[in-house]
Amino acid sequence: MKHFNLHFFKEKSRNIDKEEIVNYLTNEFSFILESNDDVVKLRYNHPIFNYEASFFMTRKSVVPDIYKISAKYFDVNFHLQIPIISPNYFVSSLLEIVKRLTLRFDLFVYSELFDDVYENSTERNMTAFKMVKNALQNKYPHRFNDLFVINENRLTNILKYLNEQKSLLEYYYELNTKVPGYLFIKDENNLPFLACNWNEGDLTVFPPSINYILFKRKDGLIKVISAKEFFEVNEKYLNDVPGFLQGTKVIPKKGYKRILRQTKKYKWEPISKTFSKYNLNQLIDL
Repeated sequence: MKHFNLHFFKEKSRNIDKEEIVNYLTNEFSFILESNDDVVKLRYNHPIFNYEASFFMTRKSVVPDIYKISAKYFDVNFHLQIPIISPNYFVSSLLEIVKRLTLRFDLFVYSELFDDVYENSTERNMTAFKMVKNALQNKYPHRFNDLFVINENRLTNILKYLNEQKSLLEYYYELNTKVPGYLFIKDENNLPFLACNWNEGDLTVFPPSINYILFKRKDGLIKVISAKEFFEVNEKYLNDVPGFLQGTKVIPKKGYKRILRQTKKYKWEPISKTFSKYNLNQLIDL
């Protein structure tokens, strides 16, 4: 199994305005229409993360064991397909679309893990998805060989930061403060880490959950510093980003000179690792 499927039903009716649904998904959520004689596919590609999922409208039912379902519900040959190896944060955003879709078009939902069709419940859908993903990891661990499994809360914070990075850039623009993305790096033992750049001369935001700061001096020297140690040493002079994710720090103008002086003179714990890059899409939560 490569996908988690969520099927849609109507109560005591098969009537569904598929054209209106297509218009709704393409106009409201930027789904891309791809269709042929047998199937209508509405594909979603996240503009920042590059994760994908698709709605399908088929000529015939693709619901497994449909005979188990209560007779008062009718399959409308419409389902959502999500790759099982998807972060929970991304799936949550899709399930919000499902919530709006079911309310607008009076739809009910069914998953293979359900014992029947139900009114839509984001919590139930999310629980089912997590169960399928965990079962896949237990049964086919080799499918995760090229992935790095990390804590769900940590990956959620990473994705939230990236999703909100544009608004942070706008917020800090007039404060002349940089808002860097993540550097996804792994060491010689194939252990994943997160880092960010800080250039001498810049006020900067430090994203949440980073392990290392790459401090780039004006003379060209790059110093790799443990983020945990850096935050402990400069705790009094760093600020939290207001109203944002816990653990997101910023160098304020008032504390910049002191932090810079500390960074240059402090005897940081040496980092004796060899790093190479990996991709965001190699991170997965379980």
